Amino acid sequence: MRKLVSAVLGLGLVYAAGLSAQAEILKNLKTSGQIDVQAFSVNNEQDLTGTLSDKENQVQSRVTAGLSFDLLDDVHAKVYLRKNNRLYGNAGERVLDGAANTGALNNLWVDQASLKIDELIGSYDVTLGRQFYGDPGDLTIYFGPAGISAAGLRVTSVDIGRVDATHWDDKLAVTAIGGKITETGTPTTRVGDLDDDVYGVNLGLRDVVPNNTVGLYAYERNVNADGGAPPSNQDNSLYVYGVRTKGSASVVDATLNYAGEFAFNAGRNKVPAADPAYTGYAFWGQVGGALRGFDLSGQFSWGSGNDGTTAKNEAFTAVRSDLRFGQIFGGHFQALGDLGVANGLTYPAASGLGNLVTWNLGASHECPWLGEKARLGVRYYDFRAQDTGTAGYAATGNDHIGSELDFSYDIAHSDNVGLGLGIAWFWPGGGEAAGANTSPVFRYGSTLQVRF
Repeated sequence: MRKLVSAVLGLGLVYAAGLSAQAEILKNLKTSGQIDVQAFSVNNEQDLTGTLSDKENQVQSRVTAGLSFDLLDDVHAKVYLRKNNRLYGNAGERVLDGAANTGALNNLWVDQASLKIDELIGSYDVTLGRQFYGDPGDLTIYFGPAGISAAGLRVTSVDIGRVDATHWDDKLAVTAIGGKITETGTPTTRVGDLDDDVYGVNLGLRDVVPNNTVGLYAYERNVNADGGAPPSNQDNSLYVYGVRTKGSASVVDATLNYAGEFAFNAGRNKVPAADPAYTGYAFWGQVGGALRGFDLSGQFSWGSGNDGTTAKNEAFTAVRSDLRFGQIFGGHFQALGDLGVANGLTYPAASGLGNLVTWNLGASHECPWLGEKARLGVRYYDFRAQDTGTAGYAATGNDHIGSELDFSYDIAHSDNVGLGLGIAWFWPGGGEAAGANTSPVFRYGSTLQVRF
């Protein structure tokens, strides 16, 4: 399918260029793309003791390219391709290698292939197909490219139907989705329903209070368990409800920017015999502003953990979180946890706020003497487990995962080209010391982004 779509796109462009009379099929053609390059050296992340010689150096690239065009005046198509499987220094790839499945075309993925119909249902636009959804860094749900600081540079997408509309002079935005994260059947086979489904609705209110937006949302992620051994319908049904806000306010002669979110779980996982109910909750808040040329900000985040003493899952659980903190804890420990890759922490890190309490303070300042549009930044993080038992810290009862100090140097070469440099240290806390994890992790790296 990936090779077929690529070939169809290429042939379609050649055909349209040669036969202008038929070019309406690609009316209002727009192209877009991005090249991300992530380079880093990290030492001691695999054991945090200094015992192993586990220094790692990697350079990875992620190339994405998309097409959008009008099939009809009110019907729009989008296709988005991605390749991010190769590290610098890996052997070169054949264009196509069917036997080993390792050619360049074998590793070209279609992350978006969707069709949008304007005002199909009243004033609601409808989008069908594989697509991105949510905002980067979201607490509850996000399908799309991971941030450039996240190890692995993964990209996720989801097959959904989506409806969108605005009301009240664009002050109210309504979005509803329904679809599948995973489908276990095929067009020619029928099996018991073991699919991973997602549904949800998001309401956004703008400027009801001046310079403020408020969002309300509800999502369900249901992993079906029908078709197995009786009793059937033992689904894993997770519900996440939340409210978020973002805005600014004038304080004396300064502008204060603020944002926050509260979310809680409901539902029940009927697969295990304990039949645990989801009862977790989480919240975060941040404030920031400018003072004498410095941008200052602070954030506090809290997510419940599961003590394991009742038939409940008390840890906050997201549909698919993209919330990460810090160059090392977020960019490596949490990002690698998302990929199922082990690291040296006893604490089971992954994106989001499940069993995590963290705060951070930081500042940045434009430094034109270091380059045009250059900015220096520093940020300190502290990480703790909300529950010590499920964090693996029961032996000592100490909840401290560790702390991190990050320095950054960013240059906006233009609106479409950006360079970033970073250096960071992560010091294991008292909870990790129970497993003899006492040596710091050190990382330095750079990133390059080019949009076209």
